Amino acid sequence: MKNTSTNYSQSFKQQVLDDYFQSGMSQVECCTKWKIPQNTLNTWLRSCKNSEKSVSLRSNSIHMDAKGQALENQRVENKKLRREVEY
Repeated sequence: MKNTSTNYSQSFKQQVLDDYFQSGMSQVECCTKWKIPQNTLNTWLRSCKNSEKSVSLRSNSIHMDAKGQALENQRVENKKLRREVEY
């Protein structure tokens, strides 16, 4: 069996990870879409969790489900209304 190693660019990795976090798709679905081995995605996810970049990546990329987004929107709206009432 031939051992081949593919080197992916950092921008490609970032694109795949952003898509994975934002879409909510499974790892299998993501790997199928991007035509990469699942162990490759797992490696990228582990390194993402272990690096400082992961903080900004996850904070910018992790999607909120519809309820979470609606709740956050309500919090922002409530904060604005409280300020208006105070004046």
